[in-house]
Amino acid sequence: FTNNGPAAVTIVGRSTDEAAFEAFSQGALLIVGFTLRGGTDAGFLFGDSSDITIQDCTVTGSGGDAVHFERSGDVLVFNNLLTGNKGAGVLALGTTNMQIINNTIYNNATDGILLSLDETQHASTNAFVTNNILQKNTPAGIFVDPGPPSSLLGLDADFNLNTNGYDGTVAGPNDIAADPLFIYPAGGDFHLAPSSRAIDSG
Repeated sequence: FTNNGPAAVTIVGRSTDEAAFEAFSQGALLIVGFTLRGGTDAGFLFGDSSDITIQDCTVTGSGGDAVHFERSGDVLVFNNLLTGNKGAGVLALGTTNMQIINNTIYNNATDGILLSLDETQHASTNAFVTNNILQKNTPAGIFVDPGPPSSLLGLDADFNLNTNGYDGTVAGPNDIAADPLFIYPAGGDFHLAPSSRAIDSG
């Protein structure tokens, strides 16, 4: 955790670690500016937690999801790069009042954003999903479990660039499906070319 100045910290999960960073039954955490790699289940893993912010982080190479929340609430995933993970970019299970804003979610193997039920059949409700770029995620860019109970309850999703389609929900009225024109994603450069439709579109 860094309180002042930029963080230049990389956390690498070992082959036996469930996550590179995990927290259970925690609250009021602000996590800014880290790079996470590895973790068998997730880069970030949270359970039964609230008031969590993940901001300006990079998560790559996880054996599972980049960001994984279970039974949590009042969480913000803002301005992160989530790429090359074997699970979802952002997975929410039974998590309420979640904001997923301004993230680049690229080349993840189990959906870009996935909102679903936890093991006790509680839905992920009241999600706010906006201004994200989703590309090369499979099978869908945004998946919302219709239930019952339904994670569509309270969903507000719009102004996303999503080239991977939708499952369980439909495109927002201002969503676009166009190549974001990253400069060199294979080399880790996710800046946008001047002609990108993602510029000034959110």
